Amino acid sequence: MITAKYFLSTYNLISLQLRLFLKRGAEIFKAVDTLSGAFAATSSSKMNRFLVLVLLGMLAAVSPARGASTTPDEYLRRHLATHTEYELRAPLFTSSPVNAPVPSVTTDQTPAPAGYEPVHINLLARHGARWPDANPAAAYDALSELLQEHAGSVKPAWARGWQNRMPGTGMLTDLGMEEHFRLGQRFREAFPSLFGAYSPLNTFTQSTQVPRAGQSAAAFIRGAFPTDAARPYYPAPFVFEQSQSLDTTLRFFTICPRYSAWLSDADGAPSHLAGISNSTQLAGVAARVSAKLGVALTTCQVSSVYDLCAFQLSIYGVSDEWCSLLADEDVTALAYATDMSQWWKKSYGNALNYNISCPLMNVTMSELRDAAVAPFAPVPPAALNQERASLRFAHAETVIPFLALLGLFRDDQPLTVANWDTLQGPQARQFRTSALVPFAANIAMVLYADRSNAKAPRLVKLLVNEQEVAFPACAARHVNGPYCPLQVVLEAYKEASSACNFEAMCKL
Repeated sequence: MITAKYFLSTYNLISLQLRLFLKRGAEIFKAVDTLSGAFAATSSSKMNRFLVLVLLGMLAAVSPARGASTTPDEYLRRHLATHTEYELRAPLFTSSPVNAPVPSVTTDQTPAPAGYEPVHINLLARHGARWPDANPAAAYDALSELLQEHAGSVKPAWARGWQNRMPGTGMLTDLGMEEHFRLGQRFREAFPSLFGAYSPLNTFTQSTQVPRAGQSAAAFIRGAFPTDAARPYYPAPFVFEQSQSLDTTLRFFTICPRYSAWLSDADGAPSHLAGISNSTQLAGVAARVSAKLGVALTTCQVSSVYDLCAFQLSIYGVSDEWCSLLADEDVTALAYATDMSQWWKKSYGNALNYNISCPLMNVTMSELRDAAVAPFAPVPPAALNQERASLRFAHAETVIPFLALLGLFRDDQPLTVANWDTLQGPQARQFRTSALVPFAANIAMVLYADRSNAKAPRLVKLLVNEQEVAFPACAARHVNGPYCPLQVVLEAYKEASSACNFEAMCKL
């Protein structure tokens, strides 16, 4: 029996191969013309050309771009930390097999209690797949120079004369736009009553001033709201942006002096991360990768190899260059090293990391509270939130702290070098950025109400990357499954929202 999960997983793999086929289109048609010439003397050359095209298309559909002979290893592709493609992300829960199908908001959802329907959705999403920005691009250029300096020792043919051609713009790639467009389509399919005709009056959309966040917002809206053939320009989204120096809702991490000090001071986050580059685990990775490359690499340079592999896969579909240097054990070690850094800088490593996301929590809880009243007010007061959807698009630095402030995916042990061998396995810890914050990661709170009974409690369902997750305050409740009473949610996050004093918290 073909299940919805099996179909979705298969669809993701097919869509990946289709992207590779399209990228190779020009080369394929050139090859078709060459091969068709061999049949020019026959009377059925047009049919021969068509058959050759079909055969080459089939080959392209099962082969990565630029000559690789096998498809990218699934384990590697699903464990590229924050650079993991959204539709190939790692399983959210450690109880799931590492190769479990990727879930969708359109399937495997628990039905709402009788009489209840969605009346509001509050969504926070990370931007989609992007080009590298300036800093890593400079590191990739340094790798290119290193290969040139040791040209005589380089083993792989592809690495001889390799140069970084990826611009350090940090802009959204085609895949990043596709990720959010599809995400919007799925949310519309799952909650059609919340994504009817688009209007800024019923849909609030906000992004940071960083272009890739705004691009993600636009792509999501294009997918989430129905288009109109008579109006090809519709919907034209309005995306609210706030100055980076004032944006405490989505870019709190850039305007908090005390947090900046934690990231840079010797006795702050760096004191907990100093042992990563000197660890025996990364030294082993560096030795194995260096042996394959023919050039000695430092542990920092091996981290750049890991990033380059991720970008080459998501942008070009290339798996036979930098990715070919990484075995599964290397991927496991590099993923844990990345997660350690993220844990200490953005998550449970320091309470300040996530407490500074309290302005976002305050806004979210206020919108849910207002939306719970609006459906039953004959003429809702102007001060009440009448929006069916509040959509926000930001960064991993926004999503990771907010997950921690919600109290989700917290491990019993800290992510440290001392715990490396214990926690590095993909099923050994809850905090795994490959699962929690891939490109286009998202957190959604869907508010439900019984419109026939104004006194019935409002319920909230929490979704992380389209998958149902229990609020910690409701984890022991099973009466309504994943549907938690709104009052329980508001009470659980009361201190984190209404008691938020961002200025005092961030003062040095």
